[in-house]
Amino acid sequence: MPALRRCSPEGAPRQTLRRYEQTRLPRVTRLQQMSRANKQRYHMRDGPEQGERDAAMVANRERSPETMRWLFGFDAGAVD
Repeated sequence: MPALRRCSPEGAPRQTLRRYEQTRLPRVTRLQQMSRANKQRYHMRDGPEQGERDAAMVANRERSPETMRWLFGFDAGAVD
């Protein structure tokens, strides 16, 4: 909440909330896109397509700690 208080002067809730939305939009958009892709990615039947998916995930390090730091290492209190 401290970051939200810094977004706009006192008495300007509309501008504060607009700034808050603009600040969060890129991150939540990325998360929603990832979630939509996961509905197909994680519900495949066993077979060649699943094997290709697994190999691509390993090669691209899609779920590595470094790759996922943007999601799990996020500190909302540190956002300007």
